[in-house]
Amino acid sequence: VDASRLPRMRNSAVLDVDNHGRDIWPMLQVVNAGLLNPYELVLKLHTKRSEWRAEHGELSGSGEQWRSGLIGALLGGPENIKTIIGAFAEDPGLGVVTAPGSLLGPEFWGGDLALTRELLRRLELEVDVDGLRFPAGSFYWIRGFILQGLRSLAMTADDFDKEAGQIDATTAHAVDLSVGILTGEAGLSLA
Repeated sequence: VDASRLPRMRNSAVLDVDNHGRDIWPMLQVVNAGLLNPYELVLKLHTKRSEWRAEHGELSGSGEQWRSGLIGALLGGPENIKTIIGAFAEDPGLGVVTAPGSLLGPEFWGGDLALTRELLRRLELEVDVDGLRFPAGSFYWIRGFILQGLRSLAMTADDFDKEAGQIDATTAHAVDLSVGILTGEAGLSLA
């Protein structure tokens, strides 16, 4: 971590992880290692590529444009960050904040419903098919204790699919959707 590029950063930790499970298995390794335990709020970002977007005309923009838009909406400068953190401070019922247009619902289950159901059985949670809301793209601000629910899934590298450019129906997608479900189970909202 180049601390000179982040002058306000007080602490940093680097955890070497295998390039497996897209951004989700590395995030779970950070959660499982307890590195996020002391934090009330966590900003989840990654180096999204989504090169497949170029082949899908129904989606606007490239993967790089999508990533830039997500980062801009969730960071975007000190005033934007203060607004987001202020929203969490003012509303204790707020669990997740994502970029505008990135909070999706049940029309986006795709091939992930069966995998998500199977995954959440580990926590003895039922899936409300019609009540799905989740932060698409896996970019969001989140209350740290919601991430601890992911630790309870007791996942390992073996739970994740071998990378083959899948755009749906992977364990990583099921975990993504589970973030929204766990937020709702905690009685918190997504915005």
